[in-house]
Amino acid sequence: MINQSYSRDFEREADSIGYRLLVETNIDPQGLTRFFKKIFAEEKLAFTNINDERNRHAVIDSMVFLRSHPTTEERIKHLQHMALKRQESFRDLSAEFDQLQLAVKQFVTSNTPEEIHNGSSN
Repeated sequence: MINQSYSRDFEREADSIGYRLLVETNIDPQGLTRFFKKIFAEEKLAFTNINDERNRHAVIDSMVFLRSHPTTEERIKHLQHMALKRQESFRDLSAEFDQLQLAVKQFVTSNTPEEIHNGSSN
């Protein structure tokens, strides 16, 4: 439990460094915020699957207390706060991202799970 605050601090620092690296390479760091927003939405969805409200709150409270990382919501707020300080324009990497997504889809659909696990491909 004592070490968890250190782990949370390391994660906050990692988020800040990741944000700065994206800015330094002229990549829009809002993608990092969007990533955490997607995770947050998935977390919320998972909690709604716990039917009993009392149990749901108990799970949420326990996770906040036991987790080694800052909450996803806290990470989003931290990144948004960092973004308020910056107003530059960034490279548009949407075409490259679309190509990457296509390549990953092609790789996954052309290889069986065993081939992917063993590191071989067609």
